[in-house]
Amino acid sequence: MFRFFSFCRALVLAGLTAVPWISVSQAQEIEPNQPCTQAQDIGTIAFPFALAGELLPVGGVADIDFYRFAAPPGAFLRADHQGASFGNGTLQDPLLGLFDSNCNFLNQNDDSGSADSRLFFTVPPDGRFVLAATSFPDFGFQ
Repeated sequence: MFRFFSFCRALVLAGLTAVPWISVSQAQEIEPNQPCTQAQDIGTIAFPFALAGELLPVGGVADIDFYRFAAPPGAFLRADHQGASFGNGTLQDPLLGLFDSNCNFLNQNDDSGSADSRLFFTVPPDGRFVLAATSFPDFGFQ
């Protein structure tokens, strides 16, 4: 269900291998999942993986969602943060951030050929990483 002033979007993770995709594993967002140190722990994921969520402003302050994942160290992944341009809700300009397991900033993407964001990255040596789902212009992931 869409709520007034909510920003629905989808977060999709895919392992970049030659294996055909048969089914998609999924999870549901659970609040609160911010700041990064309180990221929702998704655990070990099977690929492809999709997570649907909402960025719901509270008291005029924009929402940001953090998700902690586990995957094989060194795996090369793609993360897509999709909004309205993909038909995934109403978020106009998704912004995606990547952090290590200690919440140290690693990378970000605002636009990747559309208003949506996409990151290609290698899973850190400890096999854990955090993705931040927000919207432009929250480059500080606050």
